[in-house]
Amino acid sequence: MVEVLTLRGHHVANLAWNYFNSFADFFQENEEYGKEFSRVVESSYKKVISSPELEVRIVKGLDSLCEESSSPCPLREAFCLKDGFKDRLCIEKYDLVPGRVYSAKELLDKIEGFRRDTGFITPIEWFDKSGSL
Repeated sequence: MVEVLTLRGHHVANLAWNYFNSFADFFQENEEYGKEFSRVVESSYKKVISSPELEVRIVKGLDSLCEESSSPCPLREAFCLKDGFKDRLCIEKYDLVPGRVYSAKELLDKIEGFRRDTGFITPIEWFDKSGSL
């Protein structure tokens, strides 16, 4: 059976940030997630980056990271159960289709294209600086 990682929009943005920057920087700024959950997330992102054929399904709502059984997201109740603005923004601006399966290479190509076209790593960063859609 082929492994398929599911990612929601803002987790694609987190992947992008870590793809272009140091993993340590991201997780130092997000201590509320806890060390174990941070290790799970880092491992998943590194798998996407190092495995171009890995299948990644874009989803609305809970994804593989939110639902990780060994270390569920500590912010799951407060944030992850919502299909929030940041998820929708990232899906739209990275030109992703919910439910579609992308290879890790295709996903990283979309992330690189967004940066090339806008100068920003994530749509969240772009929105925070521009303040408009």
